[in-house]
Amino acid sequence: MLVLLVLAVAALIGVAMLSSASLQAQVGDSARRGAEADTLAESGVQAALFYLQYPAKMPASWAGTGTYTMYVHGQAVPGSNGTFDLNVAPGAKLCTYNITSVGHPGNSDSSNASRTITASAQTFLAKPTAAAVFGGAASVPLRHTINGNVISSGVPILGGILNGVLNQAASATDFVVPTTATINYFGGNIVNGTYTMPDGSTGKPDILTSNTLAIAPVASATNPGKVFYYGGATLSLTSAMNISGTLVVRGALQVRPAAGAITITAQPGFPALILDDQLQIGKSSISLTVNGVSWLGNGTAWILGPNLLTTATFSGSVLMPAGKSFGATVTGAITVNYNSANVDLSNLTKPGATIEPVLSVKLLSWNQ
Repeated sequence: MLVLLVLAVAALIGVAMLSSASLQAQVGDSARRGAEADTLAESGVQAALFYLQYPAKMPASWAGTGTYTMYVHGQAVPGSNGTFDLNVAPGAKLCTYNITSVGHPGNSDSSNASRTITASAQTFLAKPTAAAVFGGAASVPLRHTINGNVISSGVPILGGILNGVLNQAASATDFVVPTTATINYFGGNIVNGTYTMPDGSTGKPDILTSNTLAIAPVASATNPGKVFYYGGATLSLTSAMNISGTLVVRGALQVRPAAGAITITAQPGFPALILDDQLQIGKSSISLTVNGVSWLGNGTAWILGPNLLTTATFSGSVLMPAGKSFGATVTGAITVNYNSANVDLSNLTKPGATIEPVLSVKLLSWNQ
C-alpha cells in the first residue's frame, strides 16, 4: 500500500513538473512574441518619422489611401516573420500628424500578441532664407537694392545693388518657389472655400467685388487670417491706406494712389501678397511698403510714369516663379530687406501640394 502511495505521489509530481515546464514554455513564447510585437510596432513609428522627413523616399504604395498621409497593412520587416500596420493622418494643427502602428509577431494566430503604439509628430518646413528667391534666373535692374541673399537658378542679370550672397543653385534644403499650379489661394478660388489657420481652425476669405479699393478692406468675423481675394483681371489701390492682412489677386495689382503711402502687413503665418500677374506701381511721390512674403506671379512693372520719388519697400522676402523678374525703372526705386520675422509661413502652397523640403521632424507624444 505504501508503495502504491509513493508511486502515486511520484506521478503527481511528474505531472506537476511537466505542467510547469509547459506553462513556462508558454510564458516564454508569449514574452517572446510580445517583445517581437513591440519591436515591430516601434519599427512602424520609426518608419513614419523617417518618411515624414523624406517624403520622396516613401514607397508609392503607402500613399494615397483616403485621408491618410501614410497607410500600409501587413508590412514585412527584414529579419522578422512578423509585420506591422501603419496609419498616419494629419493632426488638428498644420504640419502635425497622428501615428498609429500595430506590430504583429510571426507564427502567431493570437491577436492578443499584437502591440499598438500611438504617437504624434510635427514637421518643420523650409522657409525663405533669402531676400529674393527666383524660380529661374534673377534679374535685378538699376535702382533696385537687395539687402540679403538672392537665390537664382541660372545666369542672373544684376544691374542693381546686392548686399548679400548670390546663390545660383538652390540647395536641397532651400525654400522652393511655388508655381501657379501649387500656390495657395486660401479658398478664394472655390465657392464657399476656406483656408486653414496655423492652429488648425478654419477661416473664410472675404471676396472683393470691385476692381478699385479707395479704403482698406476690413476682415469679417469668419476671416481670422484677414485674407482678401479678388478674382478679376486688375485690382487698383487708388488712395493711401494701411491694409492688415493678405491680398490675393488673380490678375495684376495696381498701386496708384493720388498721393501718400500704402502699407500691407500680413498676419502671422500668412503671406502679404499673392498675385497671378504683375505688381504695377504708378504715379510720382508715392510709396508702397509690404511687410511679409510676396509671391509675384509675373514680377513687377512701372506705370503712369514718370515715377519720380516713388518707392516700394519689401520687408520679408520676394518670391517669383521661373521667367519672372523685377521690371526696369528709370526714376522709381525698389528695396527688398530680408526680415526673418516676416517669413513665418505655414501654408503658402495649396493643400496636398506642399513642395517645401522638410527640415526636421519633432516627436510630440508616444503612447505604448
